[in-house]
Amino acid sequence: MSTTKGGVPVDKLDIVAKRREAREHSSRGGKKSNENTKPTERQRRVAKMLIENEKAEKPKTQTQILRDAGYAEATAATKPGIVVASPGVRKALAEWGFTPERVNHVLNEALDAKQGAWFKGEYHTSDEADHKVRLAATSTLGDFAGIKKYQVEQRSVNVNIDGKDLADMLGL
Repeated sequence: MSTTKGGVPVDKLDIVAKRREAREHSSRGGKKSNENTKPTERQRRVAKMLIENEKAEKPKTQTQILRDAGYAEATAATKPGIVVASPGVRKALAEWGFTPERVNHVLNEALDAKQGAWFKGEYHTSDEADHKVRLAATSTLGDFAGIKKYQVEQRSVNVNIDGKDLADMLGL
């Protein structure tokens, strides 16, 4: 008598697992290898447009890029992230030199950016984080990855302290 797992005989689970594994490795129903994926002409156009879009004064959305590259309206509107993350587009981006290693290197440098300024012809950096560069890097990464961003409400507070009160607070 065979043991059961969740009410199903274990030997039947083994048979199902073996069939699934055989199907994955067969030429008909198996998974395609991403290494041999050749980008289509549309995927190449998407890759080129994504790179050019980063330099644009008024960047386009991924949906607009897919429309311009010739994708159907339904695909452009509902699956832009899937198309951009596809093996074909990634391979086309790599052909343009846009590899994950290079992106990681540039992103890490941007996320570690320090404030700096030119003084008498020399650029001097401080230990203070350059939040403007860091936010721009994360924003660009978010745009490229199709991550939805939300604007955080910004508020400012003005405090007016007269000189005598300030001197009293400092004990002067």
